Amino acid sequence: MLSAESKKQAYFFDYVTKVPDQPETHYRTIFSLATAAAGGAGNVLVSITAQAPVSDYEEMKPLFDRIIDSYK
Repeated sequence: MLSAESKKQAYFFDYVTKVPDQPETHYRTIFSLATAAAGGAGNVLVSITAQAPVSDYEEMKPLFDRIIDSYK
């Protein structure tokens, strides 16, 4: 886990994983609860994840930042 924070009524995570025989992968994830169409609060889990091999992450980081920053 590189960072975890709560903002914009959501949880934002930045982390790296290493699975044997696979490239190390960098993830940026948002978890949030949304109101369902029927009006019930918090019964829809919203999850957005962007991922890239660590070797490509610096190139992809500006795009990931724009995606994460656009979340409302």
